[in-house]
Amino acid sequence: MPAADDGGRPPREADGDGGGGGHGWRLLTTARNHLVAHLIRGRLAEESIEVLLDLSNPALGAWLKPFGDPLAPVRIFVRRSDLDRATLVLHEVDHRPPEADAPLPPAAKGAWWVLAASVAVVALLELAGLLTCGRFSVLGIIPACR
Repeated sequence: MPAADDGGRPPREADGDGGGGGHGWRLLTTARNHLVAHLIRGRLAEESIEVLLDLSNPALGAWLKPFGDPLAPVRIFVRRSDLDRATLVLHEVDHRPPEADAPLPPAAKGAWWVLAASVAVVALLELAGLLTCGRFSVLGIIPACR
């Protein structure tokens, strides 16, 4: 079964007479953006699970983006009968054991580079103050020489 055409609309709300409404759609998860939502949709479509994406954005500034916000959260709905299978598929994808040959992630070296670059810039500004005015300035603020 191919994935359902979402049209950017969520399933209908529950009926007031206690009938349940929603036409059998249940919220599976909320993806953090459109890319993740479409990856989940593709993975569930491989398992023949019908998916509906709610692309509506309730944010206050959403009207500024008439073609949608690709960074907005997306609610993912599946049929009630497929909810258990879809949940298992998501857990299977999320909890894969790491590969033995996979390289370890690099340590957080970026923070050290930022600190070293900041110290170097301040040192250069202090040196420039010493050379031009004959005195050190405070944190790189070089007053006009007299």
